[in-house]
Amino acid sequence: MAEIKTEKAIEINAPVDKVWKLMLDIPSWPRWFPTLKAAGMISGQPLAQGSVFYFKLGLVGPAMNMKVTITASEPNKRVAWAGGMLGVTGVHSFDFEAQGDKTRVTSREVLQGPMVGLMKLLFNDDDLGKLHQDWNSALKAEAERSK
Repeated sequence: MAEIKTEKAIEINAPVDKVWKLMLDIPSWPRWFPTLKAAGMISGQPLAQGSVFYFKLGLVGPAMNMKVTITASEPNKRVAWAGGMLGVTGVHSFDFEAQGDKTRVTSREVLQGPMVGLMKLLFNDDDLGKLHQDWNSALKAEAERSK
């Protein structure tokens, strides 16, 4: 089965609890990562296992509406979610590693499904990697903005 995957890491000059707090505030994500046009909770608590949230991803053309379910969560350490649309399933995770007053964030995603082969014609591993690097950079900038 075809897949698109990426893994990107960044060091943030802010403590892990501050970075985690930014991740918990899902509705604020589009403010500091403008590729997202909207985001919010559908059910449950932010980043809690079993909770459901949505986001609108604006890459090209109309924004894609994504609904995802938190599949794993350990505060200040890890969060993962899964969702899909149009024959593509995505599994996305963030790992947070406290390093004193700094945090190493590693973002991973795998896209799979019957439509991934077609999707690869327009969107490949490098494109997904750039999206994740842009997210990590935006998270870093927001976390370091107000120390």
